[in-house]
Amino acid sequence: MNKTISYEFEVAILDKLLKENKITHEEWYALLTMLRQKYNLPCINNINYIDIKSVLRQYTHDGKGSN
Repeated sequence: MNKTISYEFEVAILDKLLKENKITHEEWYALLTMLRQKYNLPCINNINYIDIKSVLRQYTHDGKGSN
């Protein structure tokens, strides 16, 4: 697997765990940040939980945009 596919696969697993309520939004974000660092991708480390919740509200439960 190339680097991009591997990262996308790992993010998909995190998203599935979040959707199944096996991890919290805080855990999801912390793990996502660690993955971005692992793959040397840019990441923002100063987003707080309120910002994450506002972004999550923009999406429906099936993962598609609500617009």
